Amino acid sequence: MVGTFRDAAAEGSGSIPRWKSNLNLFWQFGRWEMGLSSSHVSSVTEQILAQNRSRDAGAWSREDVQLSYRFNTGESLVTLGIENFLDEQPPFLGSALNDNFDVRGQDLSGRFLYARLSHRL
Repeated sequence: MVGTFRDAAAEGSGSIPRWKSNLNLFWQFGRWEMGLSSSHVSSVTEQILAQNRSRDAGAWSREDVQLSYRFNTGESLVTLGIENFLDEQPPFLGSALNDNFDVRGQDLSGRFLYARLSHRL
């Protein structure tokens, strides 16, 4: 049923949120490039069969940003980025088997910073 979570171990389909969305924006200003990526999963009602009750598990969002600079030759690019910029944790699902969140629709990794240097040969 849409808007619910019932773990597969309890013969459910996992999380079926009413809404899931992804938004990706990219800007380029001369040698500078910037990207923003946002994912959102609406709240679900967790069905806890062992206790014959349900509860709202809340929504989840994740924002990633990156900034790049292209050198004079255009062949080299340096990028700095942050994944899960706001360090948003997925909602707790007490009836999820072993992991307490739905691995099929959310990501447990917290804020992650990275740098990348690319060169086209």
